[in-house]
Amino acid sequence: DPVWQTIPGEEFLLVAQTVWNVFEKHGSFDVKETTASCSGQAIDRVDLQGGSVRLSGVLHGCEPPLRYMFTIVQSNSSSSPSQLAISVRLCGLSDELDCNVAKPSTGPWTRVLLAFSSTEDEGFYGFGHQYSLVDLKGTRLPILTNEQGVLRETPFLGTLLNTYLQYVSSNNYSLFIDNTEFVVFDMRDSKRVVIELNATSLSAGILYARTPLQLIEEYTAVTGRMRGLPNWLLDGGAVVGMQGGSEVVLEKMRMLEKHGCPIAGIWLQDWVGKRHLRGLSRLWWNWELDESYSDWPSLVTDLNGRGIQLLTYVNPHLTDVSTKPSFTRNMYKEALDAGYLMRHCSGELVHLGSFGFDAGIVDLSNPAAFEWMKDVVRSQLRIGARGWMADFGEAVPFDACLHNGTGVEWHNRYPVEGLEDEVMFFTRAAGQGSARHTTLQWLGDQMTTWDAFDGIATVVPGALSGGFSGIAMTHSDIGGYTNMQLGPWKIAAREKELLMRWCELSAFEPVYRSHEGCIPSLNVHPWTDDDTAITFTVFAKVHLAWAPYKRQLVEEAVAQGRPVMRHMWLMFPQHKAARDVTTQFMLGSELLVAPVVTRGAGKVKVYFPRGCWVQVEFRPVAGEAGLLCAADDDVVREVAAPLGHPAVFFPQGSAVGAAFQARVSAIFTDHAADLT
Repeated sequence: DPVWQTIPGEEFLLVAQTVWNVFEKHGSFDVKETTASCSGQAIDRVDLQGGSVRLSGVLHGCEPPLRYMFTIVQSNSSSSPSQLAISVRLCGLSDELDCNVAKPSTGPWTRVLLAFSSTEDEGFYGFGHQYSLVDLKGTRLPILTNEQGVLRETPFLGTLLNTYLQYVSSNNYSLFIDNTEFVVFDMRDSKRVVIELNATSLSAGILYARTPLQLIEEYTAVTGRMRGLPNWLLDGGAVVGMQGGSEVVLEKMRMLEKHGCPIAGIWLQDWVGKRHLRGLSRLWWNWELDESYSDWPSLVTDLNGRGIQLLTYVNPHLTDVSTKPSFTRNMYKEALDAGYLMRHCSGELVHLGSFGFDAGIVDLSNPAAFEWMKDVVRSQLRIGARGWMADFGEAVPFDACLHNGTGVEWHNRYPVEGLEDEVMFFTRAAGQGSARHTTLQWLGDQMTTWDAFDGIATVVPGALSGGFSGIAMTHSDIGGYTNMQLGPWKIAAREKELLMRWCELSAFEPVYRSHEGCIPSLNVHPWTDDDTAITFTVFAKVHLAWAPYKRQLVEEAVAQGRPVMRHMWLMFPQHKAARDVTTQFMLGSELLVAPVVTRGAGKVKVYFPRGCWVQVEFRPVAGEAGLLCAADDDVVREVAAPLGHPAVFFPQGSAVGAAFQARVSAIFTDHAADLT
């Protein structure tokens, strides 16, 4: 069978003219388009040379007619020999015959469309973090780096978060686009795919392999792989998100330490200080230490003495702090005076509105601004931080004129501009190639709810789809982040059961990290009471119980691009039924995890590939599966999973599984009195 083909007897190249209406709010973009397309494709010449095919001709149905050059080349790259390179160039009839011109005269035609064949049972996986669907067949998917949005995908507000111009096909190939311009993948037709790129030239790659896991290895060999996690995080316990100043932070720590919680790091997002706007506590986006942490050096010394590292928070936006009671540097004014802030093509400054205040955006396309911002970020290392949350990166407006390009060109590219060779940081926004810059991703500002639009039920689909795109290490905020309050009405207040179930899930993510949420007063926290502190502690220890195996999986991620949390189909590609499983995952080949993400549920449905599986016993549970053997490829069983006892299995005979069970048994024996 062919690796990739156009549709026999049909035109495969079209062009379109597009009228855009782009609406932005708080970094979320809604793109409304009106398009008119044309083709009338004729092939005038076919050139075959070595491993390349070049087709040239004219699109006669357009006014004015356009010339095109379509090329497929077999790659000679040693990093990925199983690759085809595809290029499309459009130009006017008066341009060079090979369309190799800097500014082709294409008139009003600004978008190229490439159509090719699909099979009815084909699935498409990847496209970065996708939160509700993992197989995107049947959708029209705009690829746009985007603030995740509140109540994402609900009928009322919110948007998809799409970042990667790449997918893995169940037909054993992967396609990725090198362009950074806005693109749409139209997969609604069961027999065709249409790529709509907002440019007059397209550069893409097609990889082919025997298995989907090999396709991920091929893709990451081309685009880059994530760096490893530091030892203090690999071998440590929880990263606990706290706020409130040194005294408050130490009091919260004492609550967790009373129960023996292993803590690898304390993450202080409010190290820059806070202000209250529209009922929300918001950070001062001026990246220097606030007076609320006046005893910072002693805090760092205290934490480091306990083997605990300190993490901070930063993003590429700056607010004017002239009204702040105390500050040393006004970085907004520094960047403004130096010409480092992004501007609209009209000359006006780009200001990101963020729930009560505006912020400027650093123009990272400017080398001087990039180095200036790099030093701002590194200043956190000079005060003792060992890592940070690198937030945002989605807000470049389409009508911006940057130092080195336009907003249309840079919107999807901006999150890829990263710092290399630093300590540890975790990012939300990403684009193709981000993996080679970052150490860790997180899944964004999910709601403190159970729903499958933006709550806990989106964690597993988001991690699995990201894994197909080379995002090998990702994690979520334990308990979620986003909640709201309208007068006396609390919307999405984090409840105890949700926090506990999220602890169970996050124990099997690469990093176990909590967040207080955007309105901490609405939320239950790990230190709220003994129940939450014990649960948080126990599952921080469960997270440590598979640390030796996690180290092996992280090494695979660094060397081969393989995700730590893996879709069932990656490990069982011969089982077609595994393609549709989106509520559970494998940790490598040795642990199967099926988290409970439904309020009040005491059971969960689990898909078992062929073989015998041993259920991990956290504590004796009535109705526990024990040993379950699947003779067929698609066995689904409902198993007991009461609160505090997640559904986790390992293959019979697994040494990794047996060692994990022994450590888990020791943990629950130690905490037997706490858990009665």
